[in-house]
Amino acid sequence: MIEYSHSIESIKNRIKQIEANQYSKFNFDKRCQKWNDYIQAIEQNLSVIQQNLHTNYHGLLEIDANLSNTINDFNQRQQELIQLVNEGKQLIEQNLLMDQNTFTKLEQRWQTIMKTILTKQQQIKDIIKLWLSYQNYLESMNSFSFSYLFSYDYYLFRLLSFIKR
Repeated sequence: MIEYSHSIESIKNRIKQIEANQYSKFNFDKRCQKWNDYIQAIEQNLSVIQQNLHTNYHGLLEIDANLSNTINDFNQRQQELIQLVNEGKQLIEQNLLMDQNTFTKLEQRWQTIMKTILTKQQQIKDIIKLWLSYQNYLESMNSFSFSYLFSYDYYLFRLLSFIKR
C-alpha cells in the first residue's frame, strides 16, 4: 500500500511537471507569436516610411521621430525578447521545442529589423543634414546684395562669351 501511494505521488508529480512544461511551451509559442506580430508591424511601418521618403523637411523630421520612438520602444522590450530567446534555448535543450525553425527565424528577424531601423534612421538623418545644408546655401545666396549678383552675372557672361570665341 505504501508503494502504491508513493507511485501515485510520483506519477502526480510527473504529470504536474509535464503540465508545467507544456504550459511553458504553450506560453512560449504564444509569446513568440506576439513578437512576430510586433516585428511584422515594424516592417510595415518601415515600408510606409520608405514610400514617404520623398517628402519635405517637416516630413523627414516626423519620420526621424517615428524611427526614434520605434527604437526606444524596441530597446525597452529587448529584455523581454532576450528572456524569450534564453527560454527557447532551454526548451530546445530539454527537447520540448520541436519546431526550432520558428524560434530561429524570430531571432534572425529581430536582428535584421534592428539593423534595418538603425540604417534607415541614419539615412534619414543624412537627408535632414543635406536639407539643412541646402537651406543654409539658399539663405547665404539671399544675403548677397543684388549688385554683387549682378556683377557676378556680368562677369560670368563675359567669361562665357570669351570662351565661345
